[in-house]
Amino acid sequence: MRQGKRLYETLNTAARQHVDKHPFIFTHCIGGTEFTFDVSDSDKFTTVLRQVTIRNKAFGETEAASMELLGQLAERFAAKVGPSLHNLKVVEADNVNCKILLKSTKSTDDRGRVSSYEAVLTLQGEIDIARFRTDRDAKQRELVPFAMTREALQVFIQNLCEVACWPAP
Repeated sequence: MRQGKRLYETLNTAARQHVDKHPFIFTHCIGGTEFTFDVSDSDKFTTVLRQVTIRNKAFGETEAASMELLGQLAERFAAKVGPSLHNLKVVEADNVNCKILLKSTKSTDDRGRVSSYEAVLTLQGEIDIARFRTDRDAKQRELVPFAMTREALQVFIQNLCEVACWPAP
């Protein structure tokens, strides 16, 4: 899919232009889908993201939008994007707030802090992706930037485009 490659190249260009000016927000539209990357840092090998948000108004405005359709999108998202984010899986469907939560397998650092990726899909056509760390002792949760090599970022973006650009441009 060319849109993913174009989005990846445009993000890389923006990152090169923002050297020593981090963090920065990068937004790019493909058809009716808006991708926003909160970039914490980057160099020629790695990009560090704080959060990724995707908004697809066409999804939220379709008459067929339902929790069932959102569930299908969540399963497709988990299958396609999940491997880039430590195997995201659907863990909760909130029918009251029309959201589906996906979480990755957890990893623990040497200080006992647990980290995992989360994605929240909403019936309004929004997907939020972030990584959180929880300190077991303090019971606090904090947003943690996540690093991706250029190759991993390219695959991640390509897969995001395949899933999030609905209907396909």
